[in-house]
Amino acid sequence: MKIKKMPSCFFLFLMLFIFSGINNTRNEECTTAVISEKATAVGKSLLWKNRDSDYPSNKVIYVKETPFSYIAIINSEDPNGRMVWAGMNSEGFAIMNSVAYNLDEPEENKLHDLEGIIMADALRTFKTIDEFETFLKNNIGPNFGSQANFGVIDAYGGSALFEVSNKEYNRLNAADFPRKYIINTNFARSGEENKGRGYLRYDRAAILFKEAPESKPSLEYLLQIVTRDLGHALLSFISIAE
Repeated sequence: MKIKKMPSCFFLFLMLFIFSGINNTRNEECTTAVISEKATAVGKSLLWKNRDSDYPSNKVIYVKETPFSYIAIINSEDPNGRMVWAGMNSEGFAIMNSVAYNLDEPEENKLHDLEGIIMADALRTFKTIDEFETFLKNNIGPNFGSQANFGVIDAYGGSALFEVSNKEYNRLNAADFPRKYIINTNFARSGEENKGRGYLRYDRAAILFKEAPESKPSLEYLLQIVTRDLGHALLSFISIAE
């Protein structure tokens, strides 16, 4: 599969997608980051995701599609890659997600939990972030089936986070943030305040990103330090003697 315009972006994307293991509940607790090309050590946009899932077995699959083929992370029992949890297509468009528990939940008797299908459709259809946004504008409704953050990058240097429910979406561009990246866990900035999950994971990831050399996370730093970290955001406020 040939990747256009950003030949190194695809390699970095796949290498940074790491599984965090089994979750004992049906809830998902992913930690992610959308990193603009201005914030990386290599000058290429990155998606980073630690996937927390109740599916312990995952695999990388190549899906030959029209108009665009793609490589994606899927649950190992999925036979065809029509429900993906992160991926990149032949045009350099990449997408991932995390649940946003403070966005509006789908109404009772309406479709829900369709984020994997949404991402598979996006991978085989879109070249750019703007095309994905147009798709959201045209399709969000009671049966869209989303309560999630979608991190997206493309081969033209774009990098954005979309907070998407069945009622509305909010776009955040990584380049507009002070450090040119967006760290996220299981809440949406446009969602209900003081709700959602993963705020301590967010705080810990923010500390680690700031400690990256020149505050620009590299491939090696994300793999060796951030992904492997077992620290806790509150420990810096608690005395060992206590």
